Amino acid sequence: MQWLVLVAMLADVVSCLKCFSCASADYEPLFEKFAALRHSLSSPRFGDLCDSVEQLHAVAPVETCPSTCISLLEPQYFGGIQSYSTPYTYIRGCASTVFASIKERPREIDFLHSEAICLPLRLSQIWPSIQTDEHVQVCSCTVDGCNTKVSAVNSSRPTDISVMLFVALTAFWVVHL
Repeated sequence: MQWLVLVAMLADVVSCLKCFSCASADYEPLFEKFAALRHSLSSPRFGDLCDSVEQLHAVAPVETCPSTCISLLEPQYFGGIQSYSTPYTYIRGCASTVFASIKERPREIDFLHSEAICLPLRLSQIWPSIQTDEHVQVCSCTVDGCNTKVSAVNSSRPTDISVMLFVALTAFWVVHL
């Protein structure tokens, strides 16, 4: 019996991922202002370190995650044009932490917990108390240190499209059956 417990504990340790945990400096005042952000995420390290792959690998903190790693990319627009110098701000961490405040998770969030996929989501789907229809790109991945996504361009792979099609068809069948 003790061997089974030991094997179960080792399997749990082996199944955990190491994910970068940080947020762009622009998010720090928002974390201080909005309780939903403060309570859904352990306070990430804020700064430019989250904005480039080189700095991520050099100085960003790493956390152990039970599910997938997440990169949330929020496009930055000025005068209706995406910023050239700072096209995105980022939140990086564990799916279980980033999505902790969601009581009734949409199917898309469930996929992000278990699959390597990129999806556009409304911020209000991630943090329901933040009332906005603004969209962000959320990418999940399943390998240690994989949440280094810096651009939403060319993020859809054939498997991503297949999963989104599966979700759409499943929702259609549930509604119409």
